Amino acid sequence: MVTNSTGAVVWESKFGLSQVRNGLNVNTSPYIELGGTLLKPTVISASSGNTLAIEGLIQGDISIDKQVLIASSTGVLKTTAAENLAIEPWYQANTSEKATKNTDNIFTQGWVG
Repeated sequence: MVTNSTGAVVWESKFGLSQVRNGLNVNTSPYIELGGTLLKPTVISASSGNTLAIEGLIQGDISIDKQVLIASSTGVLKTTAAENLAIEPWYQANTSEKATKNTDNIFTQGWVG
């Protein structure tokens, strides 16, 4: 079943299907698969009962890859450089140099913890 140009749902034989769009692909056998160019903003809705998971991802090396995946408050996925995630306001004691090691003595004002 497909939706035609007027919005009506109509039956269309799978053998008549020659093209797909927006993130889908027809492979050499007549199967429709994920994998293609997104042509418009696309939403996949999930819920607490119907969650979305991606399995089989390879483990990255943050010292090489330097990018992480984040989700905005609207659920849009984006990448950012790892160093953008947490810039702590810790400074080496008696300097304005940022503390970069867990063993650096730090200076702070106020409550920590």
